[in-house]
Amino acid sequence: MPGIRDEDGRLIKPYVFESTYSQPDGIRVQVVITIPAETFWQDVQEAGEVAQMTASRALTQINGQIKAAQERVPF
Repeated sequence: MPGIRDEDGRLIKPYVFESTYSQPDGIRVQVVITIPAETFWQDVQEAGEVAQMTASRALTQINGQIKAAQERVPF
Protein backbone atom coordinates (compact mmCIF):
# COMPACT_ATOMS: atom_id res chain seq x y z
CA MET A 1 0.00 0.00 0.00
CA PRO A 2 1.23 3.52 -0.75
CA GLY A 3 1.54 6.24 1.86
CA ILE A 4 3.94 7.44 4.52
CA ARG A 5 4.52 4.91 7.29
CA ASP A 6 5.98 5.05 10.79
CA GLU A 7 8.62 2.64 12.16
CA ASP A 8 5.93 0.03 12.86
CA GLY A 9 4.60 0.12 9.31
CA ARG A 10 1.41 2.02 10.17
CA LEU A 11 0.21 4.62 7.69
CA ILE A 12 0.53 8.04 9.31
CA LYS A 13 -0.23 10.57 6.62
CA PRO A 14 -3.80 11.08 5.40
CA TYR A 15 -4.71 11.18 1.74
CA VAL A 16 -5.69 14.71 0.73
CA PHE A 17 -7.36 15.51 -2.57
CA GLU A 18 -7.90 19.14 -3.57
CA SER A 19 -9.59 20.74 -6.51
CA THR A 20 -9.82 24.50 -7.05
CA TYR A 21 -11.56 26.44 -9.79
CA SER A 22 -11.11 30.22 -10.09
CA GLN A 23 -12.60 32.78 -12.41
CA PRO A 24 -11.34 36.25 -13.35
CA ASP A 25 -14.38 37.83 -11.63
CA GLY A 26 -13.09 36.60 -8.25
CA ILE A 27 -15.30 33.57 -7.75
CA ARG A 28 -13.28 30.68 -6.40
CA VAL A 29 -14.46 27.19 -5.49
CA GLN A 30 -12.21 24.89 -3.48
CA VAL A 31 -13.01 21.32 -2.47
CA VAL A 32 -10.78 19.36 -0.09
CA ILE A 33 -11.32 15.70 0.70
CA THR A 34 -9.21 14.25 3.52
CA ILE A 35 -9.18 10.50 4.08
CA PRO A 36 -7.35 9.06 7.10
CA ALA A 37 -4.50 6.78 6.06
CA GLU A 38 -5.96 3.82 7.93
CA THR A 39 -9.11 4.08 5.78
CA PHE A 40 -7.11 3.25 2.63
CA TRP A 41 -8.81 1.22 -0.08
CA GLN A 42 -7.51 0.13 -3.47
CA ASP A 43 -9.25 2.87 -5.47
CA VAL A 44 -8.69 5.71 -2.99
CA GLN A 45 -7.42 7.87 -5.88
CA GLU A 46 -11.00 8.08 -7.17
CA ALA A 47 -11.66 10.52 -4.34
CA GLY A 48 -9.60 13.01 -6.39
CA GLU A 49 -12.10 12.67 -9.23
CA VAL A 50 -14.94 13.28 -6.78
CA ALA A 51 -13.25 16.49 -5.61
CA GLN A 52 -12.83 17.69 -9.18
CA MET A 53 -16.41 16.88 -10.18
CA THR A 54 -17.78 18.55 -7.06
CA ALA A 55 -15.81 21.77 -7.56
CA SER A 56 -16.77 21.92 -11.23
CA ARG A 57 -20.45 21.34 -10.45
CA ALA A 58 -20.43 24.00 -7.73
CA LEU A 59 -18.93 26.60 -10.07
CA THR A 60 -21.44 25.72 -12.80
CA GLN A 61 -24.29 26.07 -10.28
CA ILE A 62 -23.03 29.44 -9.04
CA ASN A 63 -22.66 30.79 -12.58
CA GLY A 64 -26.18 29.59 -13.39
CA GLN A 65 -27.57 31.38 -10.35
CA ILE A 66 -25.75 34.60 -11.26
CA LYS A 67 -27.04 34.44 -14.85
CA ALA A 68 -30.61 33.78 -13.68
CA ALA A 69 -30.46 36.69 -11.25
CA GLN A 70 -29.16 39.03 -13.96
CA GLU A 71 -31.98 37.97 -16.30
CA ARG A 72 -34.61 38.62 -13.62
CA VAL A 73 -33.29 42.02 -12.60
CA PRO A 74 -31.01 43.41 -15.29
CA PHE A 75 -29.08 46.52 -14.19
